[in-house]
Amino acid sequence: MQNVISKRKFTLIELLIVVGIMGLLLTISLPQFGKLLAGNNLNKAISDIDIAINQARNHAVVNREKTVVKFHMEGTKAYYLAYYTTKENGTQKDLSLFTGEEIDDTTNFIDFGTKIKGKIEFSVPDSDLEFRASSGMLSKPTTGDFTLTIKDNKTLVSKDITVNRYTGKVKIELTQVAAP
Repeated sequence: MQNVISKRKFTLIELLIVVGIMGLLLTISLPQFGKLLAGNNLNKAISDIDIAINQARNHAVVNREKTVVKFHMEGTKAYYLAYYTTKENGTQKDLSLFTGEEIDDTTNFIDFGTKIKGKIEFSVPDSDLEFRASSGMLSKPTTGDFTLTIKDNKTLVSKDITVNRYTGKVKIELTQVAAP
């Protein structure tokens, strides 16, 4: 007797059904993937600002030099610049916290809004963020804590970056998630 081994093969209809299910799952998941990327861009911008503020505070404490983080808005774009003031040969100089180069009118601010491609609203305070030499406490603004609000218009998420006036510590809070 001869053993008949039947081999099962996929039919064209079965393959089309599997491809159709995969296409349906992809269609459902793509909008959520886009929101995930937008949220990552928001978190990256917030992380960049957090790092700059903490570096400025640490520099003020360790090197006993006044350190400033200056924010600037131009339309929908937001920028920051971190620098410290030092005295060399009796002359006061403002030097970039990141490069050590002297600050002047041509110094480029760091753009933390381009990662988001214009989908973010920034509430940039009027006052610069200034840390006192050696203590790390804020000397500017002169009253209250320093708060910067960033709102993602695509994911409808709003976060506050608050710097405590007395300790100089940074706190990041989710302040609003609007219903779509």
